[in-house]
Amino acid sequence: AEVIEEEGRRAKQIVRADGNLVRPMDTQGSSSPGPLASIETNVVEFFNRIRASEQQRGAFVRPKDMDESIRGPLGNAEAKLYDALVQIQKAELFRMEQSQNRGGDVVRPIDVPGPLGEFEKAVIELVDAEKIRAKQRALNEQNGLATAVVRPKDAPVKGPMGEAELELTRAFAKLTEEERERLRNIQRVLQEKRPMEVNRNSILGLTEAVVVGLLRGPRMLLTVLTRVTELLRSEKLVLNTTDDDGVVNSNNSNSNKNTTSLLDERDGMEQNMTIQEEENPDQKNNMEVTKLKMPPPEEEEEEEEEDN
Repeated sequence: AEVIEEEGRRAKQIVRADGNLVRPMDTQGSSSPGPLASIETNVVEFFNRIRASEQQRGAFVRPKDMDESIRGPLGNAEAKLYDALVQIQKAELFRMEQSQNRGGDVVRPIDVPGPLGEFEKAVIELVDAEKIRAKQRALNEQNGLATAVVRPKDAPVKGPMGEAELELTRAFAKLTEEERERLRNIQRVLQEKRPMEVNRNSILGLTEAVVVGLLRGPRMLLTVLTRVTELLRSEKLVLNTTDDDGVVNSNNSNSNKNTTSLLDERDGMEQNMTIQEEENPDQKNNMEVTKLKMPPPEEEEEEEEEDN
């Protein structure tokens, strides 16, 4: 966030300066310099100190031999290296004397104070930690554990590699969390002020609209294809309806089928009756005479009353 704000101020100054380059260390408008300005300032000061010390140093004067007030980074580096070499020399001379005093027995550098002794001590700690880690791995394999490999940071004795891995893991976890937080902030800002919603006719607005359209096109096509596939695989729905007599019909198609079958049966019966009448005309006449002889219902009632 600080870098973005710093670059925003620098961009404004570049615009005000008619496109002239403005270095981060020359950015104004803030009480404290930004990260880029601090880095550039330190680098520039480092090279300026080297140039100033080299200008004051003579041709036959070593950088470490200059006064500390005017000694530059090169002089300080050479002085530290010279002190380390002197300490190594003194430690080796002392180790040789100790070996001679012990009748020629070897004296290890770790037994003598000095840079080589410190280095040997670190190497021994590393080797011992790796041996313990190898034993732990073999023990895990014997127990049948799924993860037999033991990482240096998870070993019983971490050692230099375990400490380094632990510090690296912590730094990586911190960096990951910071990047996630930065991503969430960027997403929140973009959701609040999206270019295609603020000014769709701008370059950023048109770019975002085109990119969003291209990304949403395949997704929409996939949704349509999925819906069409579901419709093709779907079955006909069964609707349960109840008629006036309380009979439940499964659907309208069943009622239509029943009506069609009844009509077919009635047509068949009429055709059979027609065929029988054509074959037996006497039967037809007898049926008509019988119909004529049958008295109407009113006359039957009157006859019954007279009999009573």
